[in-house]
Amino acid sequence: MSESRNKLENILELLLSEENDKAEEALHEYVVAKARSEYEKVIDEE
Repeated sequence: MSESRNKLENILELLLSEENDKAEEALHEYVVAKARSEYEKVIDEE
């Protein structure tokens, strides 16, 4: 399984167990990391 899938599954498990604060933090970290990665790809292409 990919690392992204594992992280998203973990977030889903947190939501299902009603650990919303932890899920929110984990999702934020995931989205920021993805955005940073995409931004770096764009910068490298220039």
